[in-house]
Amino acid sequence: MKIYFIRHGRTQGNLEKRLIGRSFDPSLIEFGVRQTQLLSEQLKGKDIQLMRVSPLLRTKQTGEILMKYLNIQHIIYEVDLIERNFAIFEGLNKEALETKKKEYGINGGELYNFFPNNVGGVESNFNVYKRIKNILLRDLAEQPSNSNIIYLTHAGVIHSFIGTGLGIAEDKVKLFKIREASYFMCNVNECGNIQVMELWNNEFY
Repeated sequence: MKIYFIRHGRTQGNLEKRLIGRSFDPSLIEFGVRQTQLLSEQLKGKDIQLMRVSPLLRTKQTGEILMKYLNIQHIIYEVDLIERNFAIFEGLNKEALETKKKEYGINGGELYNFFPNNVGGVESNFNVYKRIKNILLRDLAEQPSNSNIIYLTHAGVIHSFIGTGLGIAEDKVKLFKIREASYFMCNVNECGNIQVMELWNNEFY
């Protein structure tokens, strides 16, 4: 089974370099729409059978564009694909986030993803991993083994899932970067083990 972990297109919050979680839910800007159209071109011919989509506005809008261009017949809104809960840090721009993290004694690690010990109520990377793994295991049980499936979600979710799945230390998870309207493609075997096969980063950036 092939899973395409796709990040939504650009929003005003991304443009302002804000930490966008689940309570701060902006829409796509025109740039994000054009990014998603380019992503659609990249995905043509991949024979996508199913698309699971986070219920937030930015992912819904990205999914509607992909559905139109790729002629995808099945789209399911999946609560477990929702962005990581960044709690008290949500919506902060880069400068404000740096200041707030220092207030909580966080002086190292990657700015937008490193929140040790669930500081300030932030959802753990492992919890994100578990909820995405549950979807994967369900799809392995219910979908044909040669299925190509899109999980349309968020940067925080992808970093948490891939980083935890590959055993990358939490403060090192930004060893990879996934841009807006870009994807990781993974092979998933019958036991639910993942193998990262391809990272495609959108050139419209």
